[in-house]
Amino acid sequence: MMCGEFDIIGLLHGLGMSSKLKGFRYLFDMISDIIFNNISSFKMNDLYESLSLKYGSSCNNITKCIRESIEKSWNNGSVDLIEKVFGYSIGYDNCCPSNALFVNTVVDYLKTCS
Repeated sequence: MMCGEFDIIGLLHGLGMSSKLKGFRYLFDMISDIIFNNISSFKMNDLYESLSLKYGSSCNNITKCIRESIEKSWNNGSVDLIEKVFGYSIGYDNCCPSNALFVNTVVDYLKTCS
């Protein structure tokens, strides 16, 4: 069974990410594109460029919005779900993952759970 849009939205919400954040929309589009187009290998810069064309924003702004969304979710999300998805416990000494690691891990998790 293929993962759907609601699975992606549900996971991002479960990880503590608010859909009001611009980065949420960017991450949703990025993850959807990777999963639904069955992209096995990608470069983050190419994904940022694609989003910048779609939304008329700079790659730097998109990167920053995604980073802020990940940081907020890391601080506000379900610790149990974060540990389940990312495979390690979080604590004061664990900083949040990079944009690329976050996207790769979420994509892998969604592919294995569907």
